[in-house]
Amino acid sequence: MSGDEYFTGSTDYPAMDYAMTEAGTNNVSASNGDFDVNAYIVMYLGSKTLPYETLIPITVIYILIFLTGVFGNVTTMVVILTNSYMHSATNYYLFNLAVADMTTLVVG
Repeated sequence: MSGDEYFTGSTDYPAMDYAMTEAGTNNVSASNGDFDVNAYIVMYLGSKTLPYETLIPITVIYILIFLTGVFGNVTTMVVILTNSYMHSATNYYLFNLAVADMTTLVVG
């Protein structure tokens, strides 16, 4: 059975209306195409925002990871650049890893 066989059937399905009536319940019925996208997303994925009790600790942890990473990578690069006896193939590789890690911290 090839993958193309799955796509040969008809796709003419009636429009489904997922309307929330109470918290945690939903009515599913074929309708004239009225579809509340926001209610559907909230029902299955949750709210778009986090409460402050969750948001603040997560933000503090991300800031600590960022600052620790920047400090460690900058220290590694400065030590390798300033000491001439650290100029070896292995340390150049470590310097390159520190630059790549720094880029990942800053960009992403």
